[in-house]
Amino acid sequence: WADNSAEWSSQAGRYAKEQLDVTFEDDGTFYMRFAEYAAHMNTIYVCKVLRDADWHRSELLDAWSTSEGTAGGCFNFPSWRSNPQWVLRVKEPTHAFFILLQPDSRVVHGTTQQSHTIGMYVMRGHERFLRRVIVNSDEIDGEEIVDSTDFVLRREVSCNTLDEEGEAPLVPGVPYVLV
Repeated sequence: WADNSAEWSSQAGRYAKEQLDVTFEDDGTFYMRFAEYAAHMNTIYVCKVLRDADWHRSELLDAWSTSEGTAGGCFNFPSWRSNPQWVLRVKEPTHAFFILLQPDSRVVHGTTQQSHTIGMYVMRGHERFLRRVIVNSDEIDGEEIVDSTDFVLRREVSCNTLDEEGEAPLVPGVPYVLV
C-alpha cells in the first residue's frame, strides 16, 4: 500500500495505520498484505541495522560441481575436504555474519524445490595448510568449529559469531577457513 492509497481507507487499513503508527512521508516505505508478499517472495530478513562504519562486506563467488569434484558434501563424507574453501584473517577482534546462497530455483528451474543441499562450516585453520582444513571428519573436535549450519535443501543458510549464545569474536593471528 503506497502513501494515501485506497487500502488505508478500509477498516483493516485504518486499524493497520493506527497499530503501525504509519505516517505518509516521501521515504520509500510501503506496505503489503503477507499473502501478496508470499506469492512473489521467498525470503524475509529481520535484521539489526548497524552503522556502515561498523561493518565491512565482502562477496566471494564460487561453485560446487560434481563433474569438477568440488561438491564434497558435509563432514559425513570423506570427500568434504574437496569443497571450495576460503581463508579469512582479521586485524582486530571481530564478529562476523556469513551467508551461503544458491540461485533461486523458482527462477532457474521454475520450481519451489531447491535442487541442492547446502551448508557451511567456519573453522579455525592451520597456518601450515592455508586454504585446506586437513583433519578427517572423525578428528574434528568442537573447538575447531567456530560456527556452522545444518546441511539443508534451502536457497540460503547463514551463521554468525554474534548470536545470543555469547560466542567469542574472531581473533587476529588465527586463519579462519570457510568450508
